[in-house]
Amino acid sequence: MKNKMKWTSMTAHWSAIINFIRKYVYPARIIAILLMAGATLPQVADAITVDLNYDKNNVPVITPVWSQEWSVANVLGGWVCRSNRNENEGACEETHLVWWYAFEAYSKIRLRFREQISHAEITLILLGSVRNACYTGVVHMNAAACQWGRSLKLRIPSEELAKIPTSGTWKATLVLDYLQWGGDDPLGTSTTDITLNVTDHFAENAAIYFPQFGTATPRVDLNLHRLNASQMSGRANLDMCLYDGGVKARSLQMKIEGSNKSGTGFQVIKSDSADTIDYAVSMNYGGRSIPVTRGVEFSLDNVDKAATRPVLLPGQRQAVRCVPVPLTLTTQPFNIREKRSGEYQGTLTVTMLMGTQTP
Repeated sequence: MKNKMKWTSMTAHWSAIINFIRKYVYPARIIAILLMAGATLPQVADAITVDLNYDKNNVPVITPVWSQEWSVANVLGGWVCRSNRNENEGACEETHLVWWYAFEAYSKIRLRFREQISHAEITLILLGSVRNACYTGVVHMNAAACQWGRSLKLRIPSEELAKIPTSGTWKATLVLDYLQWGGDDPLGTSTTDITLNVTDHFAENAAIYFPQFGTATPRVDLNLHRLNASQMSGRANLDMCLYDGGVKARSLQMKIEGSNKSGTGFQVIKSDSADTIDYAVSMNYGGRSIPVTRGVEFSLDNVDKAATRPVLLPGQRQAVRCVPVPLTLTTQPFNIREKRSGEYQGTLTVTMLMGTQTP
């Protein structure tokens, strides 16, 4: 969408004077006299409304906000932020024009976005650049050394979009002034209302599914049995399947925690005493057994290439493909005489986080 801006023009009388000065006076003086002669007034353009939509699990590499073209004959100028601190309108390190700047470079604009329901806030960095007829590449938006064929582009890099912490509607307003070289009063002002509509299909649709239990919380017996007159041990399996919400995850981050009183492993506890029984957890993924350390994240790689099976998740009408990762709970032999008889209980909490996704 192009932002239309109005500009004031010189009279024929002043044009004749300027042409004379161009021929005989040092160029820097031309700029000064142009400013005095122009008597220009700031022209405020209508606000641009920009809506950008993306999913947190599929962040675009770089997102153009808008591109604006303008042409003001014989005017050396560029775009600046109004402040180097006010992130509510856009803050830049430099708020003045420079004669020229590094090639293939961008101006960084710090802009604060607010989520419309939670009112959470975050500052993202936008990139501003100018293309013109004097150079085929891009330069900072506040570079003023070219008079012809200019266009301003704003964009948001993927690493900035990835900083948005949650799904929701995030809004910000960016205000930029167009300055003429040698002057302080803006010739024009551009206001852009930016809305980021962020979804998170992984958080909304991903599931850890236990086929044997449906929607119920799994209850697992450690299957303790006597090895001999003095020792017991046990082994139990829990069927578990991971669904990435359809985002084509390349890897998943997993974490399993337990209701322990002490130690780094897993325990079940006798409620009326301090007695505990230790057990170990392992996950079978891709034909190999992965030992699990309580509370420590670990990665499942190449999930997009792993074997899957169809499951009908609770509340869904169609089956989805999920990755089977059964758990094994192993209780090593322990001395029966060291434990009080009775029921021992504990909980396991399984957490799945998004790793990387298939491009």
